[in-house]
Amino acid sequence: MTVFLLVVALGLGVLLVMVLMPMNLDRIGGYPAELVTEEPRNLLDEMQKFLDPKNETEKLEFTEAEINTYLNQRVSAKQDGPLSVLVKFQGIYADIEPEHVEFFVVRSVVGIPFTVSTKLTQKESGYATVWRAGGGSIGKIQLGKKQFKPIVDAFLRMRVVCKDEIDAISAMNKVEYGQDKITFVR
Repeated sequence: MTVFLLVVALGLGVLLVMVLMPMNLDRIGGYPAELVTEEPRNLLDEMQKFLDPKNETEKLEFTEAEINTYLNQRVSAKQDGPLSVLVKFQGIYADIEPEHVEFFVVRSVVGIPFTVSTKLTQKESGYATVWRAGGGSIGKIQLGKKQFKPIVDAFLRMRVVCKDEIDAISAMNKVEYGQDKITFVR
């Protein structure tokens, strides 16, 4: 029994270490936000102008770095609760791939970065485009289709803050995802 408990304790220790190990986000354009010095493009304003029927522009394109710079200027967060002294919000980042977009929320816990993410995939359903959760991660642990409530809540709060941007994206005729870019097409 002692050996079994030791194995369980070691397993939980390894799991805890993997959760606390942050994902390497250096591959994401615009990461980390504090190193970006230029003024971000106003993506919402550009999308709204693009949606204007008088506008004759055929395509509107944003790079991953432009999106992440805008997101980190637009979204600010504050940790509440008993751990608020130990936890600091550091930013939110989108990793854009041809088949999905993965959003990362980065916080630091006593100075150590801690990442959680959720993947969104786009699916055509008749005339509408439907977004589906397609997994995510906590630290270095990859999750399946199901997510933990605190992670879902963090991304739902972001959805409330960025409601205007989400509405503009939903109004687009076609959204194309490429490597590190999003293109809106008339």
